[in-house]
Amino acid sequence: MPRPAPLLVALALVTPVAAADPPIAGEEHPAVRRLFSPAGLATLREAARCDLLAIVCEREPDPDEERLGDGEEEEAYPVRRRVPLEGEVRRAVLEALYADVAAGAMLAMCFEPHHAIVAGEGAARVEVVICYTCFRVQVRDAQGIRGAAIATASEPLLNRVLGQDRTVPADLLAGRPVEAWAARLRGDDRDAAEEAADALADALEYAPGPAPPPPEEAPVRARWAAARLDLSLDDATLEEAAAALARGADLPLEVAPSARTRAEEEGVSVTLRLREVSGQAALDLLLAFCDGLAARAVEGRLVLEARDGPPPRGRWPEVKEVEVRRRVVQALAAAPARLTTRAAWALGAAAGWDEDPEVRAGAARAVAALEGDLVHEAVQGAREALLAHDEAPPARRVGAARLLATLRASPGALEALMLAAEEDPDAGVRAAARQALLGR
Repeated sequence: MPRPAPLLVALALVTPVAAADPPIAGEEHPAVRRLFSPAGLATLREAARCDLLAIVCEREPDPDEERLGDGEEEEAYPVRRRVPLEGEVRRAVLEALYADVAAGAMLAMCFEPHHAIVAGEGAARVEVVICYTCFRVQVRDAQGIRGAAIATASEPLLNRVLGQDRTVPADLLAGRPVEAWAARLRGDDRDAAEEAADALADALEYAPGPAPPPPEEAPVRARWAAARLDLSLDDATLEEAAAALARGADLPLEVAPSARTRAEEEGVSVTLRLREVSGQAALDLLLAFCDGLAARAVEGRLVLEARDGPPPRGRWPEVKEVEVRRRVVQALAAAPARLTTRAAWALGAAAGWDEDPEVRAGAARAVAALEGDLVHEAVQGAREALLAHDEAPPARRVGAARLLATLRASPGALEALMLAAEEDPDAGVRAAARQALLGR
């Protein structure tokens, strides 16, 4: 065999070889190494194509819609937006992701992802599916599917890269605008119309609003929150709680041992020894069961305080803005014959307890146009609003009573009014229920 020329050998020795991209900060952390294989980390760092995806977990993808996952061995999610990650942006996103994996969190049992990172092709493909609501991340690669806990510090960065101000944009329901669902509701496809009615109903079912309780409701709020969290709260502490909440002051409470059982029954696994909790994640999970209060850890104690502003990070599903709810009510009212029982229930509830007068009035008009079994479902929604002593303020419960007065012929309406007339803690609500029973 001929020997290479000396000049070629010299050139080979001095010609630079393209170096691999340097490791990204956080890759060596044990938690990151347990979740990602070395090959997976290299793929995310060096693959020619790496994309950040906004995905939809609330529904299945349409046949012609881009999706993540095959829907057989792994869950399939519609892809709402795709943004290539390049250069320093890719490194910043991955560094933030690894930092959150290293920080960890208290896992919830749910998995409702809205973000994903995809890199590589074929056997080298890596999919990172992220649910910040439930503090979980899932990695899919050739070696299978693995999961871990994740903190939420990287969430704002991923949203900025995607060009959105929040994980679930305010004007979207299950990845589509209200107008797209309204068109499906009016269309000829009955299955699509049913899906649209339920998607629109989702925007109304959880819309009482996060208004802080007025001082006179503070004792009720404190007792209700304590019961939901299973906190130790005797009568003396309850009086202290009422006074503290009324003036917006901090209130230290101890977490009862049985709270762990309650959390597990609610589908959440969370460590309640606050001295051992890292970051805000566990408190966010606790707040998933708590309305009208905020909390933080102080020297191993849980401190509850009156909350003013949007729901805490751990609450789900997200309450939609007033303007979105108004458009939803208009869409449902325009197609009363295409509604589902779930949509009718949501309209009845919204007519009673929504925080916006226009939504309540529009929902009441929509209920008046319902027929048959849908009327019964609307009554059940209004009934829940009327009897929600701890959640709906008195003025809204009065509105629910007036709505039920127009539906007295439906089973359940009279029963709800009689219960409110006798048992509601507010004299004005009791009087409104009695007047409704008398047909006034």
